[in-house]
Amino acid sequence: MLQRMAFGILTFLSLFASGFDFADQGKPLCVIAIPEQMNQFENLALKDLQSYLEKMTGAPFSVVPENKVKGAAVYLGQTEYAKKHGVDFSKLGKEEWVLKESGNNLIIAGGRPIGTFYGVWALLNKSGCWSLSMEQDAVPKYSKLSMKGLNEQKSPRFGGRVIYDGFAVSSTIMGIPEKEKKAYQMYLLRNHINGKQHRLLMPLYLGDLTNVSTEPAWHTLCLYVDPGIYFKTHPEYFSMNEKGQRVRPHSSTAGGSLCMSNADVKRISLEKLRTFIKQDRKKFPKEEWPILYDISVLDLFPYICLCPECRAIVKEEGGGEFGLMMRYINFVAGEIAKEYPDILIRTLGYGLAKVKEAKTKPAKNVILQVADKFVYCDYFRPLSHKFNDPARETFEDCRKTGARLAVWDYWNMSMYFEPPRLETILDTLQPDMRYFAGIGVEALFLEAERHTYKPQNFIDLNYFIAAKLMVNPEENVDRLMDVFMNGYYGDAAPELKIFMNQLREGIKKFPKLQKGMSVAQWDYMTPEFLVESYKRLKKAAEKTPESSLQRRHVNDELLPLLWLVVEKRLRYEKVFRDAGIRMDTLKKECYDYSMAHLARYNGTKLDAHSPYAKTRKDFQEEFAKITNVPLPIPLKFAKVPEEKIRVFGKYHYIQKPDYYALVVKDPDSPTGEALKSANPNPASHGAETVVRDPKGKWAFRATEFGYGTNYVVVKNIPQDEKYHWYKMPKIKIDENGSFYGHVWYIHLPLGSAYRIDDGTSDENVWDCWFSAKFTGPAYVKGSKKENAVWLDTVVLVKEDAESLIAKE
Repeated sequence: MLQRMAFGILTFLSLFASGFDFADQGKPLCVIAIPEQMNQFENLALKDLQSYLEKMTGAPFSVVPENKVKGAAVYLGQTEYAKKHGVDFSKLGKEEWVLKESGNNLIIAGGRPIGTFYGVWALLNKSGCWSLSMEQDAVPKYSKLSMKGLNEQKSPRFGGRVIYDGFAVSSTIMGIPEKEKKAYQMYLLRNHINGKQHRLLMPLYLGDLTNVSTEPAWHTLCLYVDPGIYFKTHPEYFSMNEKGQRVRPHSSTAGGSLCMSNADVKRISLEKLRTFIKQDRKKFPKEEWPILYDISVLDLFPYICLCPECRAIVKEEGGGEFGLMMRYINFVAGEIAKEYPDILIRTLGYGLAKVKEAKTKPAKNVILQVADKFVYCDYFRPLSHKFNDPARETFEDCRKTGARLAVWDYWNMSMYFEPPRLETILDTLQPDMRYFAGIGVEALFLEAERHTYKPQNFIDLNYFIAAKLMVNPEENVDRLMDVFMNGYYGDAAPELKIFMNQLREGIKKFPKLQKGMSVAQWDYMTPEFLVESYKRLKKAAEKTPESSLQRRHVNDELLPLLWLVVEKRLRYEKVFRDAGIRMDTLKKECYDYSMAHLARYNGTKLDAHSPYAKTRKDFQEEFAKITNVPLPIPLKFAKVPEEKIRVFGKYHYIQKPDYYALVVKDPDSPTGEALKSANPNPASHGAETVVRDPKGKWAFRATEFGYGTNYVVVKNIPQDEKYHWYKMPKIKIDENGSFYGHVWYIHLPLGSAYRIDDGTSDENVWDCWFSAKFTGPAYVKGSKKENAVWLDTVVLVKEDAESLIAKE
């Protein structure tokens, strides 16, 4: 699968006017000299240096022990020659590298374990050689290769560098071969990525600020005080809710917390940390001992603890829970520092208000990982933009605590890429990296999952540039963009650059806030722009060899456009037809290009079913949905004309496993499946039940269904535990709106029914009918079934078709 992109033979005598000579006319002008002892990464450095020099020059480079050198040499690794010529390895950091010209020789060296490897890639990048993705490199060709000015001593600006792209999980689920996984690991290594995404596929190298040995590596409170062990006998160890009840976490990572004022909780957490450290130091050699341990709040829970003791601490700490958390964390961190002064404790700082008011500040061995407020802010704009004032204020407040900082940042992630949009976050990367560097951030975790069959535009470009900026935030982004575009798209690059710049310009001019979880369609994405972009990308593809990687890469950039147009063809079909482009053609391309993207790494389990990765099975189901594999028209609406009805059902459900809302088989449903919301917490069910946000931001009845500001509450629950129809009149749908029910656990997007209008007509006004049932004793007296709210079908009907709807 791996393809090298040559930029053509350079016929100049050399890459630079003079300097260290590597090769001339296919003949090596030096050898590679190595020391007696080399570690794993130094051996990989040797392999890459020898291999890529040969690919660039056509010359075979010999490897010799350093005491056998005759003539010019590249001295690689921790050689005696380097020591004699001023390289003090004892003062080099683990990731620090040195390039040094020495007479007729060149030194490439570094600290251990990884510095020499990074030094080799510093040299290769200077020569124009780059690892663009796991399947493609950019490798220039030289008749003579000679380089000068090779004197530098550097290390990455950020000690922790992770881009969460989702590959570790999806590749395992879909059976990607080991060869491809190895290529991915080497791609990460060559681009200085040094942290894990998931235990299913670990990187070859873990940096000190990313090497967390526990699983999970975030949201870890349950690792330290296990509810499976303690909740039954010691519920007081866990969070109290507003009713005075102790709450058992819903899972090992979400839906609960600890009582952080409890002395036993602190003691047990400390003992568990000691156990983890001892286990790691027994399991790993000393040079691989983790020094970072995560103790962080669970996900999907709005507070820590509401017990009187915790509330009293919160009051003392200025009214926010940050001080409460830091008292707990600092106790553990302070005690462990007495025994293990090298150990660092990382804790999550998001979701906690009034950081700056807190009296208790993080201890010196605590790293505060701060998350961007992507729910409220705009990840298409830099943090310096006014739309992102709330996020920047959070970072500033955390900085003022004096804590060591890490960041959890977000891009246009795949789960919030519905419907697909033509967009890029490129212009946020450098400003935000510079900002993070300026406030002293030490580690970055960028959550940026790629969609497995409709990837975000230019996602690999963004990965490449972000990786380089995490090493040096002052890199020349325009140069990096040219390097990537020319290598990744080949002769199609000029057209792709135009397309990319159109997206960038459109985003800059967009006047509104684009919240991370509810991004509206961009105003530049007019029907005319989509037709123009389609033609441009098809023209670009024709410039690349058929069946080449470059052709597939261009086709990948078409996928968001194709999915959008096919899904919303009522809006776009006419303008494409007028341009001579048939919808059948667009559907076929959407199918073929998506399948090619899914299968690009030869997975053997592409049809696997998993809630953790979208596979070919998910693709086929979604494609069937958007191409109108017909759902049955419910009998109640059988007489309604086709143009006056839209039916939504099993193809449209959004599953929410964390909230127990799942698609299940249901013989009562005409389609055989239903969306079942079965939160095991009894407080989430009942005809009279109101579920409230503890912070008072929202409240929903358990039997409430709605769309936007419209809603209905089912008060008289049928006692037959069967489906019944309910009506919500006159809703006005938009491109991004969703039908909801049961505290938003039930979620079904209706945007595909939206049609462009003048903003004043009733084109998008519908009566909304939905078929739901209620089971379990919270709804039906004496029921032996599980408490659950079920949704079968949602039907949109034009008001003037009311008389054609059958009565129950």
